[in-house]
Amino acid sequence: MNFGAWQTACNIIVLICGFLVVIGGFGSYYFGKKLDESKDNLFLEKENKLKSQIETLSEKTKKTAFKIASNNIDAMPDGTYEITLKLIPVGKNVVPMLTISFETGNEAIIKKFDVSGPTVPIMSYDRTSKDLTAKSKEYRTIKPGEIRVKIITDKAPGKIHIGIDPLQKE
Repeated sequence: MNFGAWQTACNIIVLICGFLVVIGGFGSYYFGKKLDESKDNLFLEKENKLKSQIETLSEKTKKTAFKIASNNIDAMPDGTYEITLKLIPVGKNVVPMLTISFETGNEAIIKKFDVSGPTVPIMSYDRTSKDLTAKSKEYRTIKPGEIRVKIITDKAPGKIHIGIDPLQKE
């Protein structure tokens, strides 16, 4: 073979190598884009799954509060007054601590302060003012359920202050 043939052969090899480089470069670009799209789709899928898990967890740990369904003040024949409240839970989770307090505004003495319901624990932490015009009950770890509060005072209670924690804000 002469030198001209070798030069032609080398030029053909350079041409083939150049063509392979172009194909390799395009393949790297094209499949790199596909790989990035695949990673993005995988990331979005994992992100949506994580959001769903967070929403589920948030719903499971949402604080349960109580809402006043009804309240009545009735004058009894013996001159006492009976105040009744009906509380219903808003939520499904256990309430770690429930506090119900009552205070009369005109020095009416609280004779009876009962809290009842199917899920109300027997034991409570009770507090009473010295003049018996304010009382509160605190319960620990209470399951959601309807609660009835019954308060009896020796005379008309005047302006009353009722505290319920947790109470649903409307």
